Amino acid sequence: MEATNKGLRRFGTCYLPSKNKDMKAFHFLRISSHVILAMLLWAVPSSAQYGDGWKLKRDKGGVKVYMREAADSPIKELRFTATLEASMNAIAYLLTNVEGFDDWVYASVKSETIRKISDQEIYYYTEMDFPWP
Repeated sequence: MEATNKGLRRFGTCYLPSKNKDMKAFHFLRISSHVILAMLLWAVPSSAQYGDGWKLKRDKGGVKVYMREAADSPIKELRFTATLEASMNAIAYLLTNVEGFDDWVYASVKSETIRKISDQEIYYYTEMDFPWP
């Protein structure tokens, strides 16, 4: 990252606030793209309050992790929630810049856009380097 004269830091072609507290929020973005996606998908109050099966499994560092059994799958569903000090433009850029995922998404080794339907819908491919369970 390089500093600019406007109090911003450059990450790829995305400028983010250079204040330490804002960079802590950005550091969180680097941990997992799934967390960011979950925050955007579930921007409404957590449905765990409404008894639809979500159980709080972890609350650490401002990130809450919920889990529940999937109705038609042996794989459990996960929900992550957090509050970030970052602009929506910065978050939107990070989520839509698929080719840049390898720079910040944990364990990403290859990412490419397959097809862009609209500004709100894209199909993309991502390879992750995770150990086999």
